[in-house]
Amino acid sequence: MFAYTSIALAPVLGLLLDGQSAMLADPAGQLWQVHDSRAVTALVGLFTVLPFWLMAVFRSAARSATGVLIVAPAAWPAVGPQKCL
Repeated sequence: MFAYTSIALAPVLGLLLDGQSAMLADPAGQLWQVHDSRAVTALVGLFTVLPFWLMAVFRSAARSATGVLIVAPAAWPAVGPQKCL
């Protein structure tokens, strides 16, 4: 779960902690602000990673509350719930 958290927060923290306002030009000559590019990267990263992070949090909370390892039935149909060690 730490990996999901760090992946989700890295672009956001980079956006918040960076105070530079540099401009870049692409091969067509279009100018782009680095801040805007980082903002879009952070936003896309949050929407991509957030559902997986929430799933990991809920599965971890359910596992610690019940002591039962939740196994996806489609992935392992022959294996049922198992006690956590």
